[in-house]
Amino acid sequence: MNLFNLFINGALDHLKEETDSRTVSTDLLARLQEEHQALSSGYADAEPINYQTLERRLAYAMFYAPKHAYVWREYGRQEWNDRQVLRLNSFGTGPGSEIIGLAEHLRPGGLRRVEAVCLEREDSWRNLAHRVFQRYQEETGVEMNVLWVTDSSYFRRNQHLVGSFVLSELARESLLSQFRAEMVKRIGPARGTFIDGTAVNVVTGKCLLSSMAGQNWYDHFGARGWLCKDDINTAWSACNVKVCGHVLPAEPNICAFKYNFR
Repeated sequence: MNLFNLFINGALDHLKEETDSRTVSTDLLARLQEEHQALSSGYADAEPINYQTLERRLAYAMFYAPKHAYVWREYGRQEWNDRQVLRLNSFGTGPGSEIIGLAEHLRPGGLRRVEAVCLEREDSWRNLAHRVFQRYQEETGVEMNVLWVTDSSYFRRNQHLVGSFVLSELARESLLSQFRAEMVKRIGPARGTFIDGTAVNVVTGKCLLSSMAGQNWYDHFGARGWLCKDDINTAWSACNVKVCGHVLPAEPNICAFKYNFR
């Protein structure tokens, strides 16, 4: 499956839901490309990224979400064994990159159902992710059973916790230690896995996220490399609609962090 097609079509479904049209006009195309550039530079800012506008969510879902899903698929190849049911807690689900990526890794081995508790406070992200999950279920036959929640107290105990680019947001707000303690209480004992950038800008300056996470009992294993650049570029080049994005010149500069919440 081409994950760029999946997320782009899900985003266009969401666009129709919001505007009654799936058409990307010339004006909207220009705004989406502007938002893509803003996102690219925004990850280096000390302030959390704001996804409140429709154009910014669409720009993220059409390029960054499928790119991160391929990273999760590669991580799954290294860490996850075949199973028929994938059970997850998802922190800051957004458009669902981690769920789709892990499902795509497991699907050839007989995955039949995904059971996920998704913490996402933005209704707009929920609606977009719903469109992506709906398309994935229709195209693959994998049942997508998703429970949306607004508080981590609804997470299922002993269930693996995943998240994309949430550690950097927590680091910006000095909440990493608090997050760890809360997850131990809510889901422990359980494993947690997160992908994020190598560095994060905080009020005091630029810091390596691996150092900050390590101080809060996370394990950094980004040195393995991802080896997914070619898959990402092939899928991007072959996708049916190119709205925003680019070919990657190198492997994604993304790290993985894992922790046992106990």
